[in-house]
Amino acid sequence: MTGTLVIGEIDAGGLSEASAELVSAAVSLGRPVTLAVGSADPQSVSAIDLRGIDRLIGLPVPGDPQAHEVRERAVETLIDLTQPATVLLSANWDNAAFAAGLAERRRFSFATDVIEISSEPDGALVVTRPAYGGKVNVKLRIDDEGPSIVLPRAGVWTPAESSGQAVPMEVVGEAVSEDSRVRRIDLLESGAGDAELARAEVIFGLGRGVGKPEHIAVFEDIARQLGVALGASRPLVDVGLVDRHKQIGQSGVTVKPRLYVAFGISGSMQHMAGISESRMIFAVNTDEEAPIFDAAHLGTHVDAMEVAKHLLSSD
Repeated sequence: MTGTLVIGEIDAGGLSEASAELVSAAVSLGRPVTLAVGSADPQSVSAIDLRGIDRLIGLPVPGDPQAHEVRERAVETLIDLTQPATVLLSANWDNAAFAAGLAERRRFSFATDVIEISSEPDGALVVTRPAYGGKVNVKLRIDDEGPSIVLPRAGVWTPAESSGQAVPMEVVGEAVSEDSRVRRIDLLESGAGDAELARAEVIFGLGRGVGKPEHIAVFEDIARQLGVALGASRPLVDVGLVDRHKQIGQSGVTVKPRLYVAFGISGSMQHMAGISESRMIFAVNTDEEAPIFDAAHLGTHVDAMEVAKHLLSSD
């Protein structure tokens, strides 16, 4: 078993950004990279030209490719076909619903929410993932000769760049059975969630220093008016003031906006790990000793609500 199999996901007719990140992670292992996509009509997927792909496979998947049983059968078919040493899938709810069970059933090694991945000279796989709610990172060495299923966290790797030349797709196998005990009834769009935060160009992050629920409501209104994404540090999420899908940090969403404005955020290691790739960090905090000022490009020692008043008055 050799090489790395990347299970790609389709978004708006093309490869998702999270899948492009997986390709980058796969290339870093220094092994041949196979990218596989499943679709009712694989040939209809927009041309894929990412640098580092050695083989592109399309697998016919009729019905709902997000149905967990259908998705599991598709992934298992691709594993049997390509015989990889490592399988990479995005760490999301769709994949988490079946990946661990598939690994257990096939006796594969398994790791999820991975933030670092590398290979040793002897072929062993080394992965790093957060534990204890993001308080520590755990490094795991996988020596098994059989395949390892790894779910890297989205937003950690830089998406693979275009090579300028489309990779020819090889459509393989018979259509995966669409039989499933799960039937999708409807798709309900959420508000600004993980995907929106991960792609946002400008983000306002709220911390414990913002304080009261009514203050959070003010920033929600400002974010809507300015068209920026709104996230929060873990303390506000833990006390129920902000939805968990808006949590930014090692145990939440990793972001890399052009501008990240931190309002009342002290700057714990857990939170800083989630914003370290921001091009510009602007800190607003009354505590001049707050750790976030060590990482911020710009900052001011004022109350967050004073800044909020100016933002409202400038509308």
